[in-house]
This record gives sequence, structure tokens and C-alpha cells, in this order.
Amino acid sequence: MINKFCSKGSCIINADASNITNNIVLEDSQETDNTEDIHITIHKPKYEYAHGRKFKSIPRWIVVHYTACANVSAQSMCKAMRNNKDASSHFYIDEKDICMAVPLEYIAWHVGNGKCKQPSGKNLSLEELANYKASDWRYDIAAKNHIEWQSKNDDFLGNSQSIGVDLCCKKVSTKTKKATDKDWYFEDLCVDNTAKTVAYLCKKYNIDLDHVIRHCDATGKLCPRPFVSLSDDEANDEKWIEFKNSVKSYIDCNIEVEFI
Repeated sequence: MINKFCSKGSCIINADASNITNNIVLEDSQETDNTEDIHITIHKPKYEYAHGRKFKSIPRWIVVHYTACANVSAQSMCKAMRNNKDASSHFYIDEKDICMAVPLEYIAWHVGNGKCKQPSGKNLSLEELANYKASDWRYDIAAKNHIEWQSKNDDFLGNSQSIGVDLCCKKVSTKTKKATDKDWYFEDLCVDNTAKTVAYLCKKYNIDLDHVIRHCDATGKLCPRPFVSLSDDEANDEKWIEFKNSVKSYIDCNIEVEFI
């Protein structure tokens, strides 16, 4: 089955960047008549995965994750996750394959209730968390985001209103697999496949770029690690902005999707 989503029409994506992530602003887009055709192939679910009930309303957010499983393919992730009763994602994507795990009409278990997490043993306000520094979480990012979202009466509510997309990741050394390790990375083709998939989802559900977020943006967890900076010497946050700009460029194309 092939679906085509055109750039012209009602599915218009807001090109203005959100200032909720470290005050980084997306590049301004220029008016273009670009009608390039983009084709992606999505593998339909092969297994029964843990998931919730059907969405009660159209998903309004897309949450990007990393698998945190070093050097494991999308096909292998789908097979491995079929027995996991506690977690699931709608998509696992690598440099070769785009695999749907949970059908899009169902809620996946990928981000919980979407609230900003608390440091162990603490019960801080969002304002306090916005200035809280930790060595292994970015509570500050998530807290600032929730403050912003709440001010707009548009707070993120987690699984019940979002689609989960997992990028398969690589790691230079597998001696340790901590989230704080700096050698997690994505293959360029994996990032490109994901950008195309997210653009397709944005057009399908009329989701604007402000509602395409990282797991970290909601909870503070270092996910997707290659897109989350933990220290000033990392450029991962900038890579996230580059990714969103890629999504924006694909939204301006005609996206043809084939399900196999």
C-alpha cells in the first residue's frame, strides 16, 4: 500500500523554532517551490508488542529516542522487543530499515506520563529543577520546557498523545554502555531515514515542529544521547537542531510511503 503526502494543502508545519530547548532557534526557512518526491518504505509490524489502548484523539507530539542498545539493527530491535512487557515504541529505525513496531492507532509505552523526573530523594518545583545541575540527567531542560508548555496551556502528557520513534545507535567502545558515555552516535543514513519518517508523521497528523521533541525534553533523561549535550564540550544539542531542520526540509517535499 502506498500513501502520498503532499507539501501543499492543509498540512502546514510551523517553521518557527521553539525556544524551549536551550534557547536554540531553528534556521529560518526560505520560500521554495521544491516539490521533490521522497520515497520511504516502512516494514509493518511482525510481532505483537506491549502497548496501551487505541488513541482517544489524534497524536499531537512526536518523541524521538535512541535504543541505547549498541550496534543493534532495527530488525533485531523489533525481534528483541516483542517479549518486553514494559516498553515499546512505534518505530525502530536504522540506516537500512524503517520498522513499525506498534500500529499507529495504538498507544506505545515509550515516555510514561511525560512529566519531568525528580532527582533521587528530592521533590523540587519546576522552577527549582530548571536550575538544577546533575551529572547524568538534564532536569533543567525538561523543567524549562514544561514551564513553557504550561504557560501556553499546552503541556506534554506523555504516551497518551504521542508517537515514539527510536533511532538505532552505534558506540565506539562497548566496554561500558552508560548514558553518560560520549561515544554514542548515529549513522548518517539512520538520521536521514528518521527525518523522513518524522516528516511523514508530521504531515499525516498535522504536527508542527514545536511538537517534535526528544525524550530528554519531557523527562530530563539523556535520550536520545547523541542528540543531548551533557557538557559544554559536546555539540549534541546542535545535532538535534540539524535533525529538526532536516525534518523541516522533507516536510516541503512530496513523501510517498510504501508499507511492506
